[in-house]
Amino acid sequence: MDAEVEKRLDQIDSKLDELYQLQLNNAQQDIRLTNVEESIKELKELKKQTANMWLAPLISSLISALIAYVVSGGLGV
Repeated sequence: MDAEVEKRLDQIDSKLDELYQLQLNNAQQDIRLTNVEESIKELKELKKQTANMWLAPLISSLISALIAYVVSGGLGV
């Protein structure tokens, strides 16, 4: 009878070890997901900054070209 109880306790210990390992893996996965989410946010912010970096000079050059066209008599006024 003691051998059977010992065997069952070993099985329970084995299952508890598996559960603990799964819990650790889950925690590690949560950390990795958090890191990925932060990286995605940083990339989105960088993309937004890059778009703004090109948009302002583009608008400025278009306005300058329009003013130069008007000043040079392009409207026939």
